[in-house]
Amino acid sequence: MALQYLRYRCVGRGQHPDVANEQCFLPGVSESCGGTLDPADFNASQGPTIPIDRPTLVLFCGPPGSGKTTLAKRLESAGRGIRMCTDDWQEALCVSHADEEFHSRLQARLYEHALALLEHGQDVILEDGLWMKHERDQKMADARRCGARTEIHVFDLDFDELWARLDRRNRSRPEGAVPMERTDLEHILSLFQLPDAAELRRFDAYELHRADSEALESNS
Repeated sequence: MALQYLRYRCVGRGQHPDVANEQCFLPGVSESCGGTLDPADFNASQGPTIPIDRPTLVLFCGPPGSGKTTLAKRLESAGRGIRMCTDDWQEALCVSHADEEFHSRLQARLYEHALALLEHGQDVILEDGLWMKHERDQKMADARRCGARTEIHVFDLDFDELWARLDRRNRSRPEGAVPMERTDLEHILSLFQLPDAAELRRFDAYELHRADSEALESNS
C-alpha cells in the first residue's frame, strides 16, 4: 500500500540551495505497508536537530528497483555529498555480483571510509538499502558519534511496481545493476521493515517516496 502524504523535518545547510536555513517539518503521513502513520504522531517541536554547520549522512531505505540509485545520483550531481555505492565499486573492480563475501567486505570498507569523511566535515550519500531497522539504528548512532546530521529517504512501492522496474533493468543491464529474480525480490520484501512514525522522528530529515511521484510534496 503506497504512502499517501509526505514530508520532511530538517535543519537545512546554508550551502544547499534546495534546503532552507530554517526548520521545516512533516505534520504527518497516512498509510504505509508497515501500518498507519497518524499525523498526530508528528510534532515540529519534537525530534533531534544538529546545528546546520555539521556534515550530513544521507541514507536510503528501500528494496531493489525502488529508485535509490536514481535519487542518489541526482543528489550527488546537486553537490549534496560524496556517493558511496558498493554495487558500483564491485562492478568497477570487475568482481562478480554473485561474490557475496567480497560484497560484504567491500561494503564494510566503504562504510569505514564514509565515517572518516563525516569526521572531516564532508557530506556523504550512502547508497545502501537498509531494509532492517537495526541497520538504520546503527547508521544513525555512528553518524551521531561523528557529529553528523542524518537524512533518510524512504521508498514505499508495491511488489508489482518493483518487479516491473527490475524486469526492465534486468533486460537493459545498466552499469552497476545487480540482476534480480522474482524470488529474490519476494525474499527481500519478506525481510523489509518500513520505518514507522516513531523511527522517522529520530532522523534530522526524512522524505517519503512512492511510485507515482519522485517525492510526495515538500514544504522545504
